[in-house]
Amino acid sequence: MSEIDIKTQLDCALQIMTKAQVDNWHTQLEVIQLKCELMDAKRKIQELKGQDNKAPTGFLRLKQVLDVIPVSRATWWRKVQDGTYPAPVKLSDSCTAWRKSDIEALAVSMSKERVSE
Repeated sequence: MSEIDIKTQLDCALQIMTKAQVDNWHTQLEVIQLKCELMDAKRKIQELKGQDNKAPTGFLRLKQVLDVIPVSRATWWRKVQDGTYPAPVKLSDSCTAWRKSDIEALAVSMSKERVSE
């Protein structure tokens, strides 16, 4: 092999290697861009979840209600029947719950009553 052939082969190898490095670099950039987009999407999902937690929607079962309004079950049901506490919602034949917004409003009104006393 002559010196020119070796030089030509080295040039070809260098070009192939450089092209491979450039392709690899582009691939790495694409992966980095995709990771950034994924992180943005995850952040937006977390923000939306945070907004959902602030919304006064949903239902509470009796145990959860009694965690917010610390009275006995008997007292709770007696005051529901006399209209002092909010009426329950039947979600199914065997599932009774209360609107979260109703319980939150009751807790606020109870705390205002205690402050004014």
